[in-house]
Amino acid sequence: MLFLELTRRCNLKCTHCLRGTAQSKDMTELTMWWAMRKLPEDYLGIGGGEPLMNDTHIKKLRNAIFQSDYIRDINELYMVTNGKGLARSEKLLKYLRENFTFLESFYLHVSTDQYHDLDRRINYNIISDYFEYTDAVYVQEHGPSREEFIVDMGRADRGKAVDVWQDDDMLYVDVDGYVWGSCDLSYTFMKKFRDRAICYGNVVTDTSESIYQNRKDLSEYLELIEDSLALKENVGGITRQVMQDYLEEKTVDHLKQAM
Repeated sequence: MLFLELTRRCNLKCTHCLRGTAQSKDMTELTMWWAMRKLPEDYLGIGGGEPLMNDTHIKKLRNAIFQSDYIRDINELYMVTNGKGLARSEKLLKYLRENFTFLESFYLHVSTDQYHDLDRRINYNIISDYFEYTDAVYVQEHGPSREEFIVDMGRADRGKAVDVWQDDDMLYVDVDGYVWGSCDLSYTFMKKFRDRAICYGNVVTDTSESIYQNRKDLSEYLELIEDSLALKENVGGITRQVMQDYLEEKTVDHLKQAM
């Protein structure tokens, strides 16, 4: 899955937010274009922040999909929203219905859990009713069902290490174009630890080959040490260079034993 962080703007201030305090930052259309050109996964995920505060972000998204020829690769789109802005905008609802039916499947996940604001169920019902008879748009409920499912990062940080499991199917691209192996990281973490193994590189400056190789290296490394990545806001885990040195040493040892 290619997952894009379209924006860090948000219209809520949830205490359980693993990202942290919202920021006035958006992914550029060029960054989206590079992500789609270099990482043409068939499943596209969209999040934030709140990607559906207005139509700016999704118009850029649609442009990037067609201009990068990503339309040839994508089969499904998965978008997460708190629903607050979308439910209050007939214009935005109409834009989604009229401009995203080129997809085989569009899964619109609307937060309905107890940790969001009191309008969450009303928002969900408005959105669900609007798309009820629309082909290829599926509205589903989203959010943590219990407190133990809340990730201890960002605003929800309780000082605990977080067991982050590398998702081999996930390429999470943040607003600055950095590619991560997990979607469960805070803004603070992603700013501080771009040299760590959990970050595969940047879609603007790095090749697709190096990004995929770094993902493969981390999978191999975690398999060798038989562990997950226990991460905190101030501890970023092993660097890419140290990981690569470790893997090279292991490869040399293996070759010596085979001789």
